[in-house]
Amino acid sequence: MPKLSFKISSALIAVSMAASPVLAQSMNIEVDQSTSLRLPADASGIVVGNPGVADVIVHEPRVLLFIGKSVGSSSVLVVGKGGRKLYSGTIHVSSAPAGRGVVTIQRGAALSTAICEARCVQVGTPEDSAEEAQKAYNAARARATFTSGK
Repeated sequence: MPKLSFKISSALIAVSMAASPVLAQSMNIEVDQSTSLRLPADASGIVVGNPGVADVIVHEPRVLLFIGKSVGSSSVLVVGKGGRKLYSGTIHVSSAPAGRGVVTIQRGAALSTAICEARCVQVGTPEDSAEEAQKAYNAARARATFTSGK
């Protein structure tokens, strides 16, 4: 009888492992940066909760590339054959770490802030005037529109 019990237990473990999804996890990336994720099976569908924050590209059927588009968070769900959940998580997109590539620009009495690496992207801060905040918003919106192709 012990051999039968062992075979049943082994079969149950194998079935549960085959049906289990990739564990939910969070990813942290910076604006205009990317990271990859290898899946246990081919992806057949991807849903990004907030496509203005992050984008996902299928590099290969089992390799996804996540791109940070603007500061914020977004849920991401990836399913495979038969609707099997392969990945479920949250992607958190942040600006560059404090002090790295952050530039304050002063034009007369007006101050604006930009994050600079290979190029500078104006960002809004609580200290900005309404005009500077609107400029930062327009620049971010134009970048998000450009990267989404709309």
